[in-house]
Amino acid sequence: MEIGKILGIIFVIAFLVWVFLPTEDYDSDSDIPEINIEPIIEDQFSNVEQFHYPHMPIRYKLSNPEGCSVPLKNVELSFDILENRTESIVSFEEVNGEEDIDIQCINRDDFDRMFEDFDNCKKELKECANYSYDYERFSFSAYDEGILDRTKEVAVSVRNIFASSTKTIYEVCSVSLETSDYCYDLKVENQEVFEKLYSNELLLGEATPFVQGNILINGTLFLYDNDDRWKSCSRFPVREMHELLHLFAFGHVQELERYRGVGELILETPEQIERYQDIMYPKYSCAGFSKLNEEYVSCLKYIYSNGSQGECLPEVNFLEFGADGFVEESCELGWYPVEDTEHCCPEPDMYIDEEGFCTL
Repeated sequence: MEIGKILGIIFVIAFLVWVFLPTEDYDSDSDIPEINIEPIIEDQFSNVEQFHYPHMPIRYKLSNPEGCSVPLKNVELSFDILENRTESIVSFEEVNGEEDIDIQCINRDDFDRMFEDFDNCKKELKECANYSYDYERFSFSAYDEGILDRTKEVAVSVRNIFASSTKTIYEVCSVSLETSDYCYDLKVENQEVFEKLYSNELLLGEATPFVQGNILINGTLFLYDNDDRWKSCSRFPVREMHELLHLFAFGHVQELERYRGVGELILETPEQIERYQDIMYPKYSCAGFSKLNEEYVSCLKYIYSNGSQGECLPEVNFLEFGADGFVEESCELGWYPVEDTEHCCPEPDMYIDEEGFCTL
């Protein structure tokens, strides 16, 4: 009987402790530690070290296909050539989502109209004032004169409306940054492409791949229609194949030297001629190229057979990627780096003036 009482008292004490003792509320989302799990990429070609897409076929999507004509046909022809030359080790499949390659067709006329509408919007909302000087002037900067503040205003136009040996008058028209942003959001639909297009970032660098480690996650290929900067070749899709190989992370071959640095290319040896005719030569020519070089075919076979066929020769160059997974920035073909800046200019030895323009 005494044992029964003792067990009863122990039970009552345990029950009271269970009821009244504070406990953690594990039903609260705030108390559950957040665990970030990186997505696992299933890699079908894990035996190779080179940059590669993790599966076959490579999926591509056509964005705004009606915006292109000849360039798009040449991309599709490039797909066929790659499939045939690699004996279908490399293949492509058109999809409507979850694409590896997004092919964006850009009609330059549409973006020129956006630029004109953006500019006209600022002109409609601009404020103008005249500034007179009692002497003859040959140069004028509204920013240097303190008339406009770069952090608050955008110049719409600056023009000389009167000039003599004793007097000069300039008209300065501007809008606030807020007004400029308003016009930009109102008139420019595809702002990402618009900014790259008019900053020359897409001048000759239309292929933009993205990687994680050595895995090509995705890439974008910009094609232009109604734009004299995109010239497709009739004998072979040189331009389109060149850009498509960039999406496979292939880089340029080294550019040839010129006579005295500025003259004609030095093409005196078979090696120099062979390099000039490489599909990945930086400056392409419709007359100079008519085929896909075997070293790229062999390298693609090696990568997408998981190392069982072909080979990647040392002379095959690959793109360099930054820590963020994007291609490291460099000046596009035909542009030159400005020392100690991130700018590029159309001629060597130029500098950036106070207005932000390239100047000799």
